[in-house]
Amino acid sequence: MRREDRVYLAAAVLVVLLVSDRSRFEYRDLENEEDIWRYVHGLKVKWPREFTKFKVRPYVADQVYINMEGRAFEKNRVYSGVSFNLSKDIESELYHVWQSSKSDGRWEDVNALGLQIKIPF
Repeated sequence: MRREDRVYLAAAVLVVLLVSDRSRFEYRDLENEEDIWRYVHGLKVKWPREFTKFKVRPYVADQVYINMEGRAFEKNRVYSGVSFNLSKDIESELYHVWQSSKSDGRWEDVNALGLQIKIPF
């Protein structure tokens, strides 16, 4: 056995992130096909601090779709975006979503940009 000396300096930064975890079960009543149950799991991580007067806050999210009948992973959506306030009462999100879904035995990808506006009334 050979001798080894190891000297190092380590630093760690602790960032507290806002994490939301969501699960849901869906019953899909399909026309001309067998009805199925599907499980959807979503995880969202938001930056804890807001920037600028518009309260800009970046986030990433992932949603996994699992067909309960065949226990098959059938779709995944990955989001990256920012939430912000357009005014005191109007909240918005601008995001990119990458969806990968299985169709006819092969995986297909879709990329899209989205804008969500929430107006309370």
